[in-house]
Amino acid sequence: MEQKEVSQDATAANYTQKGYGELIIYALIFISLVAAIFAFNIMLSNKSREDTLRIYCATHQQRSWQKALKSLEQARIALFTMAPTEKPFQEFSKSINSFDLYLTTLVNGGQITINDNEVIGGKRGVNAENTVGESKTVTVKPPEDPAMLEVINELNTVWEAGKNDMLKLSSEVAEGKIDTLLIERMLEYTVREDDSVLDACQEFIVKLGQQSDARGIELQSFQVASLILSLIVFIAMLFRSTVALKNRDKVINERTAEVIRQRDTIAEEKVLVQNLLADLQNTQAQLVHSEKMASLGQMVAGLAHEVNTPLGFVKNNVEVIERNHGIFSQAIEENQKLVKKLTDGDVDDLQEQLFKVMEVSEPINSFNLIEKTRHRIDESIMGLDRISELIINLKNFSRLDEAEAKTAQINECIDSSLIIAKNVVKHRAEVEKDYDPNAVAECFPAQLNQVFLNLITNAAQAIEVDSSENGVSERKVGKIIITTAIENDFVLIKFQDNGKGISPENLKRVFEPFFTTKPVGEGTGLGLAIVMKIIEHHGGKITVKSGVGKGTVFEVRIPKKLSEKHKFEVDYQIL
Repeated sequence: MEQKEVSQDATAANYTQKGYGELIIYALIFISLVAAIFAFNIMLSNKSREDTLRIYCATHQQRSWQKALKSLEQARIALFTMAPTEKPFQEFSKSINSFDLYLTTLVNGGQITINDNEVIGGKRGVNAENTVGESKTVTVKPPEDPAMLEVINELNTVWEAGKNDMLKLSSEVAEGKIDTLLIERMLEYTVREDDSVLDACQEFIVKLGQQSDARGIELQSFQVASLILSLIVFIAMLFRSTVALKNRDKVINERTAEVIRQRDTIAEEKVLVQNLLADLQNTQAQLVHSEKMASLGQMVAGLAHEVNTPLGFVKNNVEVIERNHGIFSQAIEENQKLVKKLTDGDVDDLQEQLFKVMEVSEPINSFNLIEKTRHRIDESIMGLDRISELIINLKNFSRLDEAEAKTAQINECIDSSLIIAKNVVKHRAEVEKDYDPNAVAECFPAQLNQVFLNLITNAAQAIEVDSSENGVSERKVGKIIITTAIENDFVLIKFQDNGKGISPENLKRVFEPFFTTKPVGEGTGLGLAIVMKIIEHHGGKITVKSGVGKGTVFEVRIPKKLSEKHKFEVDYQIL
């Protein structure tokens, strides 16, 4: 009997040792999975940050190119009109050097200094470190993706063709030297390569957005697979523990010790799961940031289109004015010769000179070139005013310098958002506005601008512009009605469209994160979820009504005055 008990104890001990060994293996597998998730998240976080810096460089590079072209054209006009040239030349020198810095940084890698979303300087070959105040130096690495490398190298090839002369011109005008031939040659170069440069910048930004989307999908798949495998390991651990407990029923002390050990193990696993949940929240923040970059890329592409249109006819008008200038110059020259003959009393060939004057003046009078030139100048000024208005509205839309709540005109915020969304809306819908002039609220204007831009864009995209009736294709323009009103202590903003509407089963899910009915690659499903988050942070409410084939109405209500707990709350998840 005693020998049997010893045998049972030995068997239990062996089983216990075996169980401990298996549990340790399971624990190591589980810890390895968690460590892999952390490592993968850190890697993707670094990649996302690198993509963010590249998009920052690409957008500022595009902006610097456009400023340089505009400033050079203004400087040339100023030269011909004897107007001051110092300011446009200074702007040109600053912009073209910024363009060279951003492009060189994207191609070879390097460092830029950022302060309040404006690059104030740049240096290469030094480790990144924070500077005084809110300025900091960050390292930008060249892209690794072959497609993006090809785009940026093509842009660099275009730039290398005129780089030396452009930088030479920048240096000369900074020293007060003016080489008109070099200015004309560089202006011809910038106009000729303008579309290539802008297209390359836009394509680079779009590819970065696509890469961020693919990285987000890859991260989700990896996390789901890791969680499933972790759950399997965890279940296996529990099952093995249960079996071990059943085989130690006769060894009370060992069974009690095992129960205690299992309890401690579960507590440790709970901590690991909590850490994993925290990591998932960080990952969500990264995905929201990717959504921001994609939206930024689409917005920049639309703005570039809107700027290029007036810029195109300004360029054409300047070319016509330049041609007419040659005709005027010839007429003035011949008239001066005639005046000189009359002044000197030289009557030889006087009649022949008079005929020359009449001959060169005939096109000016018959074609009314003076009035037409004045009209071309007026058109060019109008085009430049349109570009200036677009930039002002963009500044009003972003409001990057406003980190705290302020009293804002809601109608102005909506108008700024409409300007930014113009490229999406103009071919799909007509916008009707019914504004209450008293629609004023204490808010975070930049956040509300993002809400309005999202709702306007969704309304436009919901309108199907192409339809077919009786086999005949026809293009229809929809309608978007925007209304503001005062309801007691709230401001009501209503966005109504006559688009295709939302089905009942999808209507109750529109504010869920990652829910979207758009094709893969066209939407992440975060837009309306972030809209709701912004409205909630303002202490407001958003509702939606929709019918298939009838359109959709979004109603936003925000308080006219923020409560104390919302006044200094800034949501980091804003796109």
